[in-house]
Amino acid sequence: MTPSLHLTAYYWNVFQYGEFCHPGLLNLASQCFERIGHPTNLIDLVTHSRHEVYSNYIFAKPAFWRAWLEIAGQLITIADSKTDPLGVELRKTTSYRGNNTVQMKIFIMERIPTWMLVRDTTFAVVARDPFVVRSRFYKVPGAIVCDALKIAYAVNGRQPQYRDIFTLVSKMAKVLALQIRFGNLVGVKAVRSCIGSIASYWEKAGKPGQ
Repeated sequence: MTPSLHLTAYYWNVFQYGEFCHPGLLNLASQCFERIGHPTNLIDLVTHSRHEVYSNYIFAKPAFWRAWLEIAGQLITIADSKTDPLGVELRKTTSYRGNNTVQMKIFIMERIPTWMLVRDTTFAVVARDPFVVRSRFYKVPGAIVCDALKIAYAVNGRQPQYRDIFTLVSKMAKVLALQIRFGNLVGVKAVRSCIGSIASYWEKAGKPGQ
């Protein structure tokens, strides 16, 4: 039940978004996965709305949690070691909501479910509509485009054209959002129609039976 997917959609995966929010996370996560015997190329890993878990909003069956606990337990063991240099790095604090008190390990652990679902396709995943939002609707269209390009890349044989276009659109995210926001303010019909449609999904989601 991932909220605010427009935040992660503009990044190739949740770890790259984590690097944006918490510099050093990408390399640290790579070291952790290699240490526990699951080396992962976090530059090429592609995550999208079909399996992304953001901010820990997930319900899962016991089989998933047992697999999660095996990975998370190894991470905690490393982080708890007073003499392990990697543990020292995991315990370093990073900025979060205006403070600098949360350890880096927390934000790597937050991304473990997504990492698991990408790598292990035996887990069946059902995602609640990730683009149902109640505010900042102008950010959603570009996010949907980026998410669709990532899905197309993953499903259609990892053709580089999808990634190239994703890179272009994601780099223009702020410009695109500004154009949509301005178009809505001045009453451009096509823009207002789109924004109105996006807004209506939130209203429908709040009604019984929707």
